[in-house]
Amino acid sequence: MRLRTKSHHLRRAAAALTLSTLLALPAAAQSASLRFGSSHIPALRQADTICAPFRLLCEASGYEVTWADGQAAAAGERQLVAEPGKSVLWVDGEAVQLPCAIRLGGGTTMVPVRALAKALGLTVRYDARTDTASVSSGQAA
Repeated sequence: MRLRTKSHHLRRAAAALTLSTLLALPAAAQSASLRFGSSHIPALRQADTICAPFRLLCEASGYEVTWADGQAAAAGERQLVAEPGKSVLWVDGEAVQLPCAIRLGGGTTMVPVRALAKALGLTVRYDARTDTASVSSGQAA
């Protein structure tokens, strides 16, 4: 299973994404609960949308991530481009409308998790009881 082979990388990367990242974001953003495989990932909530670190989810999914000209790009099975301040995620050259704008805080690009996961071929489940989004590989049951 691909997520298990990446768990060590995820834990290290999640630890590197410190509280200062979330504190650097505008007041409208609040911390949120997000799990990727067995790892807890720092995330934020904008209104009703949970946003996840673009680089962390992309690299854990086997993509190579770069930053140039004010935007993050991920190359792998698909090509993704995320530009902070925009409400669109580019996937293989096609615009995917997002429920909120991509945010940049503390050097971390935060993208709505459901749209990012779909672009990466991942599944998202939301547990309202615990207010937690969980991302996993494979199809939803």
